[in-house]
Amino acid sequence: MRSIILLFVTAIAAAQTPTLVHVSSGENSRAVQFYSALDYYVNYAEPTIAGNCAGVFVFWNNSNSPSVTVSDDAGDMYGSPVAQVIGASYAAAVWVAPNVTSGAHQLDLHFNAPTSDIVPITFEEAECATSSPVDVASGQESSGTSISAGSLTPNSPGEMLLQFAAFENNGVPATSSMTAGSQPDITWNLEIAELLDGTGMQSGIYNSTSAINPTFSTGKSNTYISIAIALETANSGGVPSGMHVISEQHVSMFSTADGGPGYADPSVTQFPCAGNLVVVMANGGSPITSIAENGADLSYAPLGTTYPATYIGTGASESEQVFFATNHSCNNGNTFTITPDLTYTGNGVDYDYTLVFYDVAAASSSPYDTASTSSGEVTSCSAPCNLTGPTLTPSDGNEMIFNMSSEWYNQVSGISGGGISDTYYILSTESGPENPAVDQDNGWAHYYTTSTSSYSVTWTYTSTTQVQGYWAAVAAGFQGGLCVVVDATICGAQGK
Repeated sequence: MRSIILLFVTAIAAAQTPTLVHVSSGENSRAVQFYSALDYYVNYAEPTIAGNCAGVFVFWNNSNSPSVTVSDDAGDMYGSPVAQVIGASYAAAVWVAPNVTSGAHQLDLHFNAPTSDIVPITFEEAECATSSPVDVASGQESSGTSISAGSLTPNSPGEMLLQFAAFENNGVPATSSMTAGSQPDITWNLEIAELLDGTGMQSGIYNSTSAINPTFSTGKSNTYISIAIALETANSGGVPSGMHVISEQHVSMFSTADGGPGYADPSVTQFPCAGNLVVVMANGGSPITSIAENGADLSYAPLGTTYPATYIGTGASESEQVFFATNHSCNNGNTFTITPDLTYTGNGVDYDYTLVFYDVAAASSSPYDTASTSSGEVTSCSAPCNLTGPTLTPSDGNEMIFNMSSEWYNQVSGISGGGISDTYYILSTESGPENPAVDQDNGWAHYYTTSTSSYSVTWTYTSTTQVQGYWAAVAAGFQGGLCVVVDATICGAQGK
């Protein structure tokens, strides 16, 4: 993945070259098939920085030929797609908003007709032209182990190229590996490599104006749609300094017992990264025995119940776990092996799992601080029927707190009272069969704090009247690097 630019003068530092600030990918919605128009709400990994350009790649089942529009919670202008491919059964497109507002976070992908198999990838770039930033684009539907987007010819050297791809194969795993391309005049960096669903992205600065066919490789032949765009460069926007999320990847393990495609035991994915801390917030119908990167087990937060440290909570709540790798040295060819416990029956539910992987910059050398848990059963509630998660008191005024919540009923829509929601969800004019829904209707969030005051997340829900039944939530805090006394909110990447 890309190198990290970390400066210590202002909270937002000026970027010197085109810089991919962050990316985030959602799981394939697969069985979430509605019978009317729908809105799929997705997120940027961090709030946008003013003057940057930001956008989203979207893949979907095109059997009903829906028209798709994109908007965000700050009113940025996405307009028509800058590139679109209509395949035999599927379609994909890319939207880019120039000169974005500070603090945009949630996007609304509106489909005016029924669809399924939706795959989103969001991104933000610094040093991007503030008007009409896309120079040229290409895209195609094809098949094979070489994933190419078709030829494009940039008008200026030094433009950032972004290539996206989604596989049409509904089998799991979709592939065994993804490898960044190797082409003249560009160093490709793998950004997304989700092997179970088959979702990929790479980026690189192209120092030529010759034609190029952006290409990366995969370990298994698939039919796919791939799109590439070249973004014009300008002196605009900025990059974050201090502790922040660089990449976020949602991974779904959807059991055949719930109508899903199933998954291997164990299951393997990749997670390209650039930071020095990887955090995995996992929940499911039973505990995960281990997550190993190239055979080395990740550490886990001591949540204080059974092996491996798992929080289940009141009644038959889902299993909640926090895995992490500190002082992490990224190798984007590494694989992460997820081993579920398929013998556990204490929760009385099927073995579905959702894991959210976070790549974090500027963590300390020993970042894990503390964790907190809470759970209960809601049998009645008054609108808006929100739930407050566990209270966590950080020991350091430079921490990132990760939060996760699960419930039997209702659907998490976000958080209130500060923090960044990482929850993806779908709304429609009718409920439709969603078994399970995107992210199993559960919630993820993260929050950066410069205080040692106690903190808790309040989860909001799409229904303001439906009870949650059994629920459980966890929070885990990780410390940042050395704080620079220029501004109380600025902390840099130096280890403690």
